[in-house]
Amino acid sequence: MDSTFAGLGRGGGNCPTELLLGFLRNPKYRIRPVWEMLEDHILELQKTLGWGPLPHYIMTGQMNQHPRTAIRAREKEDVNRIVDFYDRCVSDV
Repeated sequence: MDSTFAGLGRGGGNCPTELLLGFLRNPKYRIRPVWEMLEDHILELQKTLGWGPLPHYIMTGQMNQHPRTAIRAREKEDVNRIVDFYDRCVSDV
């Protein structure tokens, strides 16, 4: 299992650490520092760089496709046309 802050990573397969720790509900895991890291560093990066669990990356991850397809689509296309992107991904499988 991979986990990263805010699910940031190259693709759709990274579980957000904050969700994983919350799900585990184990008192030995301190989740407050995770929220501090998100607030102090990650949220701005996510906004600036367009990282994270975005629909294009989720789709390519679920369909076991390389994220380069999502990267290209997000650079060249209207990022809000996710159904068109989905249709293309399904037709490539």
